[in-house]
Amino acid sequence: SFARHDEADVKLIHLQGGLESCLKLLSKDLGEIQVECDFQSVPKVTCRPAQINQLLFSLCMNAIEAARRTEGRSPQMTVRIAVQNDEYVCVEIEDNGPGIPEEIRDQVFDPFFTTKDVGEGPGLGLSVAASVARDHRGRISIDTGDWGTRVKVELPLESHLRT
Repeated sequence: SFARHDEADVKLIHLQGGLESCLKLLSKDLGEIQVECDFQSVPKVTCRPAQINQLLFSLCMNAIEAARRTEGRSPQMTVRIAVQNDEYVCVEIEDNGPGIPEEIRDQVFDPFFTTKDVGEGPGLGLSVAASVARDHRGRISIDTGDWGTRVKVELPLESHLRT
């Protein structure tokens, strides 16, 4: 389930539960967005649930906001979980929004970088997500184009964190 803010301790969790809770919390924000979930069976990961859930929430919110800007097609968001190379649990969150313009792609992980209007967000979502992924010895990457954006987070099956 979605972590409370006091869950700073390291725990063994199913990422699927965190994603399902995140999507439930964001159900009103989803509106007309069609959500497809492709959750393969993956082992639990050792992590700090509050941090991982913050990462998942930020990525889902970004995808929702991008999908809302879809023009000429139905807004969609796809969430996937799978094991990759027997080393990582991989979470992908994809939208079919306008994509990230090439001239700003190198800046999206910078703290306080935002494409939103003043007052609509501090521009910390991807910066914090990247920091959380690194703190868990994971990786985060973005693939984007006129088809939309896919953010991929890879968390190691073998963790340096101790429960």
